[in-house]
Amino acid sequence: MRVGWIFVCAALLATAAGGCGGGGSTSYSGTSPDEWAATVCGGLKEWSQGLKDESQMFSTAVAGARSLKSAKSKLILFLRRAEQSTQALNEKVQSAGAPAVKDGDALQRELEDGMKSAEESFGRATARARKLSTTDNQAFVRGTLALGQGVQSELAATGRSFDGLSDKYDAKDLNEAVAKEPACKQLTGAGE
Repeated sequence: MRVGWIFVCAALLATAAGGCGGGGSTSYSGTSPDEWAATVCGGLKEWSQGLKDESQMFSTAVAGARSLKSAKSKLILFLRRAEQSTQALNEKVQSAGAPAVKDGDALQRELEDGMKSAEESFGRATARARKLSTTDNQAFVRGTLALGQGVQSELAATGRSFDGLSDKYDAKDLNEAVAKEPACKQLTGAGE
């Protein structure tokens, strides 16, 4: 069972964090763009790596599962950990505070709302996983595939909402900070 959709979300979130269009260099209150980019992208990098590690452990554990009940238990554990790591990322994003750019408070609010949606997506997936059949192999596989597609769809919708931030907010300084932040470059592949 592969969960590559998680990495798509991480890249979308990283891109969205820096996807704000050009603007002036007027002084605004809040967290400096450099500090904000380091905190947010650093958190996204940790989150992405953590999910990658959990995914690998989950794949190994499920491959060795001797029953549907065991596979279901491992799936629920994986999803709970994904939800918890997303919650920790949300807290890190909140701790960054609004970036000191035009409309930084609104941008931060939308980013936090989107992160909360990602967290809730994993929570819903956990609830759905608890309802999976452990008596019918085909039903379990179909249910698991549907669950993965549902999470992928929800996370993609969250990513699309982040893509729209660049059209809404004028934050040249933030764009520049994200472009030079090593953690942001690693997430988007720009530093490779």
